Amino acid sequence: MKHLIILASVMFLNIIATGQNFGEIHGKVIDEHGEPLPGLNVYTQSSSGEIMATTNLDGRYKLKPLNPGIYTLNFSFMGYDTHRLTDINVDPDKINMLKKVQMTRSATDIPEVIIFTYTDPLIDPEETSRVTMRASDIKSNSRRTSLVDMIGSMKSDVKKGTDGELYFRGSRTGAVQYNIDGVKMGANAARIPSSAIGSISIYTGGLPAKYGDTTGGVVVIETKSYMDFYNASPRK
Repeated sequence: MKHLIILASVMFLNIIATGQNFGEIHGKVIDEHGEPLPGLNVYTQSSSGEIMATTNLDGRYKLKPLNPGIYTLNFSFMGYDTHRLTDINVDPDKINMLKKVQMTRSATDIPEVIIFTYTDPLIDPEETSRVTMRASDIKSNSRRTSLVDMIGSMKSDVKKGTDGELYFRGSRTGAVQYNIDGVKMGANAARIPSSAIGSISIYTGGLPAKYGDTTGGVVVIETKSYMDFYNASPRK
C-alpha cells in the first residue's frame, strides 16, 4: 500500500509538471585523422521515444530536450563501426558537454559495435555553486531517511537549523526555494520520500534566471517516473 501511495504521488507530480526541467547533451565527432565528421547520426532512447541529431559541418551535435536520467548514445556513419557511449548522466537545467568521439573505419563489410563507458568529470568548473546527487548516490546515502539531513550533507555551506529547516549560507528562514519536476513548491516538498527521487541538485549561488526570485538557495528535485517503479517491482 505504501508503495502504491508513493507511485500515485510521483505520477501526479509528473502530470502537473508542465515546466519540466530538461537537460541536453552536446558533443563533437571526429574521424580517424582528427577531422570533423559531418552528417553522422547520433541517437538515444528516452521515455518519450527515440531522439536523434545529425552532426553539422564542424562535427558537432545537440540532443535535446532530455528528461533527467542516464542515457546511452549511439554514433552511426556509413563505412565506420558503430560507437556506443553508455552511462551518460543528464541533469535538469544543464548541458552535458561530452568529450570528442573518434570514429573507427570498419575493417569488414559488417560494422562492429564498439562500446565505451562514459565517466563524468569530478569537478564542473562552470558550475562550482551547484552540486547534484543521483538516485544511485541517494540509495547508498546513510541519511536517506531524512531528505533535509541528506541535502544538508551535500555542501558545507548548507546547514540544517534547530527548527528542521535548511539554511544556505546563513539565509533567513523560509528563503530556500524547492522545485520539483519544474514546479515551485513550499518547504513541505522536503517530505518527499527518497525512494521516489531520481536526482537532487542544490544551488548555493549563481542562480539561473528562472530561480532569481529567491534570496536563499535552490533545491531542484527530479522524481523517478512511474516506469522506474514498474521496472523495480518484483515479477510473479
